[in-house]
Amino acid sequence: MGLFRLTPSDGGVSLLWHSGYYVPYERFNKNRWVAATIEDFTYSGEFSWTNGGQPVVFDPVNGGTGLVTGDLAATDFSPGSYDPFPGSPRPVQFVLTVTPISG
Repeated sequence: MGLFRLTPSDGGVSLLWHSGYYVPYERFNKNRWVAATIEDFTYSGEFSWTNGGQPVVFDPVNGGTGLVTGDLAATDFSPGSYDPFPGSPRPVQFVLTVTPISG
């Protein structure tokens, strides 16, 4: 299981992604396996969202499109702590288009 949340707003985008859990198993005895450790990876950041150099004005009815830029943090969770990946955060850039679906 995981969680992915992308929250657009006027001129900004918030990202939180807890990716799936990694659980290696070890043989406990002849008929039983147990989890050795549990890890998950988290990516997060607060980004600017612009179109033609101007902040995107997000309209939930009509959507919006623009260039997302900022620093993406990556961490590794293992029991007891979140540890940043070496070199984290890293600069990212991508085009985001939000198209509402009418119900």
